[in-house]
Amino acid sequence: MVRYLLLVVIVATTALAGLYVVKSHNSEEPREPASNNSEEPREPAYHMPESIARDCSKPVEAEISRFLAKVPNGSKVVFAKDACYGHDLEVLVSDREELTIDGNGSTFKPLTPRRGECRATWRIQAGRNIHLKNMVVRGRNITGFDGPRQPPPEGQCQSAFSFESVQGGSLTNSKAFDTIADPLALQPDKRADGGDYCKVPPNRDIVIDRFEARNAGRTVAVTNVDGLTIKNSYFGDIFDNAIDIETDVGCEWSRNIKVLNNRFGRSHFGMLTYTGGEPPERSGGLEVVGNVVEAEPENCFLPITVAPFQYPAGQVRRGIVIRGNRLKTRFHGIGLVNVGDARIEQNVVSKNFPDDVCSPDSYVVTLHDSHKVRVSKNVGISGRRGGFKGNLAVDSLSTEISSSGPVASLPPKTPAP
Repeated sequence: MVRYLLLVVIVATTALAGLYVVKSHNSEEPREPASNNSEEPREPAYHMPESIARDCSKPVEAEISRFLAKVPNGSKVVFAKDACYGHDLEVLVSDREELTIDGNGSTFKPLTPRRGECRATWRIQAGRNIHLKNMVVRGRNITGFDGPRQPPPEGQCQSAFSFESVQGGSLTNSKAFDTIADPLALQPDKRADGGDYCKVPPNRDIVIDRFEARNAGRTVAVTNVDGLTIKNSYFGDIFDNAIDIETDVGCEWSRNIKVLNNRFGRSHFGMLTYTGGEPPERSGGLEVVGNVVEAEPENCFLPITVAPFQYPAGQVRRGIVIRGNRLKTRFHGIGLVNVGDARIEQNVVSKNFPDDVCSPDSYVVTLHDSHKVRVSKNVGISGRRGGFKGNLAVDSLSTEISSSGPVASLPPKTPAP
């Protein structure tokens, strides 16, 4: 009887203190969090169970995915601090709402090869307002930036973070190292009926802030998005373009994209390429502002290229702003094709390669079949080994070009992006 009364007192005291009871310290069931008595509303926090191995000794993506699936919408999940979670396939977060996942400095690492198979360490499928932060993904790319340009034995379809038709979300203060494929992908939900990506919405209102990607076998792949901001981040030793905005099918989106105040190290194909064949109404609204390129591309690609696949006459990609960037190049600095209502302003482009490396004539800005473009206050800095012939060159198909300096002529052709 005394034991029973003592138990009742303990339980009552615990409830009054606002604490919570768990089945077991090692249970994989989400613990019901304590109520929040502060005046500031915040989401309840669930901690990753200790029963899930946190030393990368074995794959645990299935346990993590099951735990995340049981946490209610509107919650926050916190991983162990500076732990290491191994995986074979991928961690799935599907069709969730208002969910924050805090890696707490932990590393997520693929432990096994998956030859010819696609996997992403973190795959976010649909859902709304999904936020990832404070996590590191370390892949299996052992080739390195200076290694041979060939597909690795495990294939090139292995990424770190993949957002797929997510309606509002973010990736903050996180890193992706040594990925065989994309350190970050924004693409359609791969569960689309019959593989018809026209039936799923684009990613919308995604923010990438303080992200670091190094030694990546491919690129930051933006194939389906309407509303994306990439800011305050670093991309270096990228085997492709650092950022590649390119739709795969005509019904996808590449609209309302901001690339702000980032730093770029070495890449093979330039800082940013914006191509694709989506219709003009699903594209445009690109702002590239305040970025710094610390190393020229490894070949004759431009640091910034905006060149959609050929549009019908009179159709252009509108609303392009490229301003206040510091770039390095072996060829031209900024190239625009089939663009309208654009401003190219206050960029500084450095070139220190002989003219015969890529072309006998190089310019800070080139325009092909572009209209209503204002080009002003751009500066080309020439090195001892070579430099620019001029600041701006325009082909005969372009119209309504406003320039603060001399304009040279280009032949009316579309350069390869």
